[in-house]
Amino acid sequence: MKRTYPYISALVVAGALFGCQTSNTEVAIANGFPEGPDAPTLTKTWFRSTLYLEPIAPGATSESLRVGTGAEPAWAILSLSDPRAPDAPPSITVARTRAVIAIEPGDERTIVISPETAFVGCGGPGGLSPEDYAVARERIFPGEGLPEFDPATGCVAKAPEAPVDGGAD
Repeated sequence: MKRTYPYISALVVAGALFGCQTSNTEVAIANGFPEGPDAPTLTKTWFRSTLYLEPIAPGATSESLRVGTGAEPAWAILSLSDPRAPDAPPSITVARTRAVIAIEPGDERTIVISPETAFVGCGGPGGLSPEDYAVARERIFPGEGLPEFDPATGCVAKAPEAPVDGGAD
């Protein structure tokens, strides 16, 4: 005698149809610095569990990427070119949004990093505190060449040179 279990079958089908649907939680990053020859590029940006690796030019917005839900600030490495020395390597510093940004499941947001929305560099009213700067340098962007905390320099350093490929032939 063959038995069928219609209720179990219906539950399996319902689970397959509805149980796996999740809403995307995505964030794009906008570089809100005014365009100009000395405007910084966001070379790397980090928010929640997501690292944005593509540089974001002034006035541009990144692609939307999936992020984890929760609340915390966004962080970025800024590349600063000197318009008086266009061939010189850029300098870098770090920025952190002033506000903690809360993301709920299903949110689709754009986070703007600009002089109005972020602490840039270190020291003074517009820069990061020593504690926040240490978080950026040691936990968010380790190995990126960010200098030691020094309000006198604003925590700006020359960007590290790209590693030279030894190239085994």
